[in-house]
Amino acid sequence: MSQRLIRVRTLPETISAVEASLREDFDAMHSVLVLFLEQGASWKRAAGRFLRSGNPGDADVKDLRIAA
Repeated sequence: MSQRLIRVRTLPETISAVEASLREDFDAMHSVLVLFLEQGASWKRAAGRFLRSGNPGDADVKDLRIAA
């Protein structure tokens, strides 16, 4: 995964590299990457089921946060 990530330059390339590495290097055929972006941040969503966006304030995410 490190070698793939060293070669990328953009966010879409990074997302593709992570997905490819999870599938090909780690045999993780059913994985999802969730990006948590600041409110108002925009990005172009890549096609496919690998990438999701999340809101840190969502109830579903509450259990994943670590108390400081």
